[in-house]
Order: sequence, then C-alpha cells, then structure tokens
Amino acid sequence: MKREGWSFAKAISEDVMCEPELGVVDMKASMKVLEDISFDK
Repeated sequence: MKREGWSFAKAISEDVMCEPELGVVDMKASMKVLEDISFDK
C-alpha cells in the first residue's frame, strides 16, 4: 500500500486493509510490540 502510494480506500478495495469497524485488533500482540520497542506513555 505505502510502496504503491495507494489511498486507504484503494487498500480496502484491494483487500489489503479492512474498514476499521470491521477489523479485530490482537491486543496481546500489539502490547508485545510496544513492550519490545520500549514504548513509554
């Protein structure tokens, strides 16, 4: 998406992204990434 310069709407139409209200966030994985990069509030 980024490499091709697609808009968010184009990414949705190509099934690369989903509409935010239809997605499911893996909170454990997200928190692990933040922990791994030492993200600080």
